[in-house]
Amino acid sequence: MDLTIRKNGTIPFTKGDPRFFTGNVIIEQVHDSEEPSRLTSAIVTFEPVREQIGTIIH
Repeated sequence: MDLTIRKNGTIPFTKGDPRFFTGNVIIEQVHDSEEPSRLTSAIVTFEPVREQIGTIIH
């Protein structure tokens, strides 16, 4: 098993698919495996939602 160190900001990213996420989401692929394994890993970052003062959230 090899250890790979990557500089911050060098991991490729995509926007989250609106079919699966609400709001803005960034997905950074960390690991992708080779056949026959189906293991993958990613860092998912959610954009904070700013609500107006006085807005009722249900």
